[in-house]
Amino acid sequence: MITTELRNPESPFHPATQPQGRPRTAPSSHASAFRRIEDRELLQMREVYARHGGLWSGDDIARVMRHRATQPLSVIAKWIVEREVVHLSRHSFILLPMFQFDPMELKLRPGVREVLLELRDALDDWELCAWFAQPSTWLDGATPVDRLASHAQAVVQAARADRFVALG
Repeated sequence: MITTELRNPESPFHPATQPQGRPRTAPSSHASAFRRIEDRELLQMREVYARHGGLWSGDDIARVMRHRATQPLSVIAKWIVEREVVHLSRHSFILLPMFQFDPMELKLRPGVREVLLELRDALDDWELCAWFAQPSTWLDGATPVDRLASHAQAVVQAARADRFVALG
């Protein structure tokens, strides 16, 4: 499935916007170094989420939802504002990992809401999106996104443990 992130040349995910080769100079500021770390994290998230439907723009999801909902943008906006979905913002794009949705109904899959309830006070949106894509010691080195479908309760327990570690 081709998504807007790959078709739109303005998208930070379009192949033309990906770095080509090594930079000619080292980062000159702390902000530049942070952007490079964030870029590496984003690349890792894209690779993990590609196995589970990819990262879709809010507009793409709204287009699919318009056959099922009368106000799809309002539904998506409500999910985002109330932190009911995993999402991230990058270069003015709202991106949502598709692992969290049933592909036919575009409703949240079981376990996602419970994980978000555990982590949304401990992690910001970027950290939450990265949490699902990073190996977890609580899940024997598996990523939460890889375990969610088969072991949702174990992923919820991992989220609870990480919330406790983050907040005390």
